[in-house]
Parts: sequence; C-alpha cells; structure tokens
Amino acid sequence: MVQHPTEHFQLIQTTRAINKIPNKWNLPINPFRNEGIMTTGVRIQEINGVLSILPVKIRGEAPTVNNRDTRTFRYIDALHIPFQDRIEPQDIQNSVDWNTGKQLDGITQAVARILRNHREKHAMTLRWLRMGAMKGLVLNNDNTTLIDCYAEFGITQKTIDFSLSVDTTDVRKLCHEIHRHTEDHLLGENMNSIVCWCSSGFFDALVAHPQVEKAFINHGAAIEKLGGDIRKGFNFGGIEFSEYRGRSTDGKGNVRKFIADDEAHCFPLGTSDTFVTYFAPPVLDGLNQINRNGLELYAMRTNDLKGRCIDIDSESDPLPICRRPALLVKVTMS
Repeated sequence: MVQHPTEHFQLIQTTRAINKIPNKWNLPINPFRNEGIMTTGVRIQEINGVLSILPVKIRGEAPTVNNRDTRTFRYIDALHIPFQDRIEPQDIQNSVDWNTGKQLDGITQAVARILRNHREKHAMTLRWLRMGAMKGLVLNNDNTTLIDCYAEFGITQKTIDFSLSVDTTDVRKLCHEIHRHTEDHLLGENMNSIVCWCSSGFFDALVAHPQVEKAFINHGAAIEKLGGDIRKGFNFGGIEFSEYRGRSTDGKGNVRKFIADDEAHCFPLGTSDTFVTYFAPPVLDGLNQINRNGLELYAMRTNDLKGRCIDIDSESDPLPICRRPALLVKVTMS
C-alpha cells in the first residue's frame, strides 16, 4: 500500500479537528445507534421466525419437527456525501479575525471557520436523512427517494387517519390501535414508549379536538408552572405527542419540512436494534482507509504546491436505516 506521509497526516489531523466540533443540529430525540463498518454497504439479514405452541404427545410418539426459520439477505449501499471549499489569499488578506476583532485573520483561523461550516452542513444533512429513516423513506435534498425501507423489507406502510374534523372521533381508541400495531410488529425487539412527532397543523387540530382538549388544558397548566413548552411531551392515549417544526433548505434555497403539513409520524423509543446509522470508509485518502471501520465524518486539507490556495474537503458516508419499518406509523388528519 502506497502512502503519502504528508497527505495522510493532513487527513488524520483535519478529521480529528472536524469531529471535535459540537453537533448543533441533532434531532430532539435521537433513537439511532452509530456503527462503523469496513465495507461500502451492509448486508441485513431478516429472519422470519415464528414462535408457536408445541403439541403435547404421548410418550414414544415421534417428536414435532422444527420448521426452520426463513432467512432473507439484503445488501444496501452507504450514501456518499462529499463537500469541498477553498481558501485563497484574497479571502484572508487584510481581513480582521472574527473572534478578537483586532488582529488580522490567518490561515489557521480560516481553516477552523471552514471546518465548522462543513460540520454544520453535514450534521444538518444527517439529521434530514435520519428523519427520513424514521419515516421509512430516506430522501435526497430534492425529495427523490434514496432508500425505501418498506420496499427493501417488502412491507406496506401503516397509515391511520385520525379524522380530527369530526367531533365524535374516538382519538384514544386510535392511539390504542397504534400501540397494538407496534406491539404486534416488535418481533423480539423491546420498546419503552411511543413518540409521535406532529406538524403544526396536526398538533393544533389534535389538542383542539373535543375528546383531547380537556386533557391538553390540564397538561398546559402543569407545564406552564414549570416554565416549559406546552407543545412538547403532551401524553394522550399512552403516546407522547410533540410539535416538531424541523426544516432545512436545499442548495437552491427551497425549504424542506421534516414533517409534511397535516401529518404526524409515530415511532418507538427504547429499542436496541431498530434504528442504526452505519458509517462506511471514505473516498478521501481511500488507499489508506481500505477495510477500516468508517467514522462519522472525514476532512482533509490539501495545499497547492505553488501556495495559491488551500482546498478543504470533507466527506461522510452514512447509511441511516430503520431495520423494522413495520414499527413506523404515519398519521394523517381529515
């Protein structure tokens, strides 16, 4: 393996620097565990095991023959997200350091500033991708589908209409339906509770419904005494409802809402293996990263041989996925 000592050092040094910058754009609740992988994708094994009651037999009778579990393998590639920026002399010359406001800016300060910007962009992107996995559809920044968790596992998305415009709708019963559906599809997984993230329109319609309003008023009174936000953590029917207004913009300035208008999405908390983000090895310094466990984020600084510029490259190769999409419930309102 050929290794360029200077370039490889730049990768290690800059990668450590960018991974030390705090992530300000995480989800309010992050159910994902992180796992580095040595390959550019993962093979997920699905076992359709069935637990059944064994028949009681008379001594000497032939035993019941075990039905072997059906195993299905799926290979899913990690996503590749490269990003690049450049520092040129005119970007720094005669400019004042942003931190001190006194001394002239330098290359070190400029590199740190760019790394921070890269970190925030990658963090927002990962947040968008993870939110997609929590809804069963991982989308690109233009809303095209990257990974359809339902199609990968051959599952039909569960959707429940709350009919909040009808005063007689039994909202509590619909909450119980979500609980029963989730419990039926745990398939050996565990959970502590169910959370429902709502768009603003859905949340307002929910708490104004005649069967929910009184409970919400009592909830609001208790929260206001503690100085909290009444839109967060409202429990009804055993489900914790919260308004979630997460959004970001694509490269063209279009706003992408994490949850569409008049919709809500339910998912379980406390699971151990349902939500996973895999990180694959990078293309940056690829020869030296072959078959090594991937990190969340890589960065490299490359100096122009004639001193005319510095290129700053960053890269992330994540695969956020829901391994049990049958646990996800989309809620609409009419």
